[in-house]
Amino acid sequence: MNEPDDGSDPVDHLRSVLGNDVFNKFLWIASFDGSMNLVLSTVREPLPVDEFNDVMDALKACPTVASVQLMYQEPDDLVGLEKAEDRMAGYDSSWYWPTSERLPRSSYTAPAPIRIAQADSGVSMQPCLIGGFDPAKSMSFFFPPGQREGKGVICWDHGAPYFIGHGTSTAGLVIGQPADGMKLYGMTVRDVVDLVPCRVADSVLLAPPDLKRLAECIDWAVGEGIKVITISLGAIAAPQDPALITLTKAVENAFKKGVIICAAAGQIAPGMIWPGVYSLKGWLIACGPSKADNLPSAQSIWPGFQDGYVTIAAPGENMPRTGWKDDRCATNIPELGVSEGSSYSTAYTASVAALWWAYNYDALSNMDPRQIVPLFRNTLQKTCTPWNGKYNTSKFGPGIVDPNKAISSMKAPQDLKIDSSGSGHVERVSGGTYRNLTLHAHGSGSIHVIDPVFVEGKLTLISEASAAINMSGTIICKELEIKVKNSGRINADDLEYYDKCHVDILHAGVLEAYIAAEGPMSGSVKGPEFFNGSTLRAWIHWRSGRKKVSISKDWMSTVDISNNWPGRWA
Repeated sequence: MNEPDDGSDPVDHLRSVLGNDVFNKFLWIASFDGSMNLVLSTVREPLPVDEFNDVMDALKACPTVASVQLMYQEPDDLVGLEKAEDRMAGYDSSWYWPTSERLPRSSYTAPAPIRIAQADSGVSMQPCLIGGFDPAKSMSFFFPPGQREGKGVICWDHGAPYFIGHGTSTAGLVIGQPADGMKLYGMTVRDVVDLVPCRVADSVLLAPPDLKRLAECIDWAVGEGIKVITISLGAIAAPQDPALITLTKAVENAFKKGVIICAAAGQIAPGMIWPGVYSLKGWLIACGPSKADNLPSAQSIWPGFQDGYVTIAAPGENMPRTGWKDDRCATNIPELGVSEGSSYSTAYTASVAALWWAYNYDALSNMDPRQIVPLFRNTLQKTCTPWNGKYNTSKFGPGIVDPNKAISSMKAPQDLKIDSSGSGHVERVSGGTYRNLTLHAHGSGSIHVIDPVFVEGKLTLISEASAAINMSGTIICKELEIKVKNSGRINADDLEYYDKCHVDILHAGVLEAYIAAEGPMSGSVKGPEFFNGSTLRAWIHWRSGRKKVSISKDWMSTVDISNNWPGRWA
């Protein structure tokens, strides 16, 4: 929304427009993207359709509101605890992975429990969770270092933040067990997986201080040797937001150290959310929700989702919600309800990641840490259950996690080579994970990369004979080799490498690229007398300080390497 004319806070301004009674029926959160205020809202409780529409009309009529993005569901579809009580008698909380189909305890070979760090709102001592975590080992990042341990367990009464029970709820899906008549069947096996509750926020919608705590939590978990981090939270932010600086470093470091982060794709926000956006870099797994019958949840996709953002889907509707009467643990009356959203898809996928580690422990322990996240990503996508129908897999992900197949598999990425030759011949590279990838465009052919592509080893790009390789999607590799000649052209909007890059351009070839680099760049740019020369034009973001560039050129050619990173993020 635009700034109110009187300069007041945008949420306070909306309160004055709607009145307290209506305003308090919604959860509101505001952030500033550098140009305007972004205000997100979700309904706290069922509203009649006409009342909801009245709110929408009031907002649309407000001159300071640029667009309206409220979430609404028909009251019969809302599944809060109050409504769930009448449904629990016949509710099977293991429908998403029937207990009769699960792998036996003897399948898991890890010598000690695999730990999942849960970055959330903290957990309560709900009976279904007791025994699945050690309260003394829980963490709260609201406290300074040295005072955090044992502080991740909370209890609340009236006046608590709306999402304060979120951590308890998602923890139930990971470690829940039947207790006090509540038939909860979480994903994991006791003594095979342990949860480490980490309190980083009071809401699923993260503000800048929450992002700082989240980054500290990730760094702590990596330092502790924790294998999996689950994050059912998110923030709306611009890529250049200073609040993301420490989070970006923390997530990339976790990726390099082989720590699997599962993050929610979101469903309240009108677009992609952080840290889920890092899935476009290949650093983590962004999880979207599915529903029964192998169909996408209506919340699985928003028009603002970029192709490749959702890594995988997992059950996210009619999910068990571990909680308390009146949503207040101070009542001391535990309850089991149902809920929905990508928060549960994320907890589900993180549970699979931990069980995957426990099943394949010996092989994974002897692996280069940088291979682990790509291996898990590829395994999920190659073993998933396809959608029941034709859906845009670039938007929804390739399908739904199949726990048994994923846990018992290690689907190593394969090599791929794509050739395109002949005028008008265009090849498109499917998004995904590969071991080594070669793209060879020649004879006026073209190759297009639109979806994110992750190359575990070497990426080779060859363009010659007036051919073109166009990459509008992110493409990331360890090692990069580029060859452009005979009027060939390569354009890359987001090309990244970690170890090293060698470039050879000659005979009027052109390379124009936005590159995020860690290792050195070397090569040559040349053009014979009877051509117009060759061109290398690169805008580089150096992750760890400027590295060595040793590019030679002749007098006819152009080399322009700039550190001025125009609007990209890395």
